[in-house]
Amino acid sequence: MKKECPIPKILLAVDGSEDSKRATYYTACLAQAFGDKVTKITIFFVVEVEYPRGIRELSQKERKRLLRQLEETKFEDADFILEEAEKILIDYGISKDKIEKKVVEGRPWEEIIREGREGGYSIVVLGKKGKSKIEEFIMGSVAKMVVDRAKGLAVLLVE
Repeated sequence: MKKECPIPKILLAVDGSEDSKRATYYTACLAQAFGDKVTKITIFFVVEVEYPRGIRELSQKERKRLLRQLEETKFEDADFILEEAEKILIDYGISKDKIEKKVVEGRPWEEIIREGREGGYSIVVLGKKGKSKIEEFIMGSVAKMVVDRAKGLAVLLVE
C-alpha cells in the first residue's frame, strides 16, 4: 500500500519576529523535502488591535478615527510581513500557486487554532517567541496557548 504525504497542507503563522522568520525557513525546507506532495502553504497573520489607554476619554468621533488609524497601520504591517514570508518561500523554490496569504482579526492563538482546524491543515508552523520583550525570556504566550489548546493538530515550534 502506497503511503501518502502526511503534511500536504501547511499553515505558517507569522508575526514578523526572528523566530517567525526562522519558522518560514523551516516551512520552506519541509515543502522542499516533500516536493509536489505539499499542495498548499498558507501564510497566516492575525491582526490584534490593542486599544490605547485613555481611549474612553475621547469623543466617539475621535475614538473611531484613532481605531481606524490603528487598524490601517496593523494591516500595512501584515502586508509587509506576508510579502517577506512569501519571498522566502519562493526563493526556496516553492511555486507561487501553492502559496496563499491570509489576514484575520482576533486573538492570535485562537485564530491560529481555528484556521488550523477549519482549514484542515496537516501541520501548524510558528515561531516559539513573538515580538515582545517579555517573550525574549520565556516561551511566547501565543505559542504556549497554541500548543496547550491545539488538540488534534500537529504543531511545529521554531526557535
